Amino acid sequence: ARQAQQTAQTLIGEAGVQGRVQTLRGRPIEVLTEAAHGVDLLVVGTHGYRGMDRILLGSVTETLLRRAEVPLLVVR
Repeated sequence: ARQAQQTAQTLIGEAGVQGRVQTLRGRPIEVLTEAAHGVDLLVVGTHGYRGMDRILLGSVTETLLRRAEVPLLVVR
């Protein structure tokens, strides 16, 4: 996880934008909804599950799309 954070922070810096990389713990929807307060853009990843996998596993990203009060960029 640390390597992924460092890579993301490097990419943010190279893009010349302000941003922060965080690893959060807890229930995903609750933690991410709370983290979205006061930000301009929330970037989240998705596994891109479809069909029964999506139904059985649920979709944090889909729920965030409905609940987030800030723009959401989904990266697959």
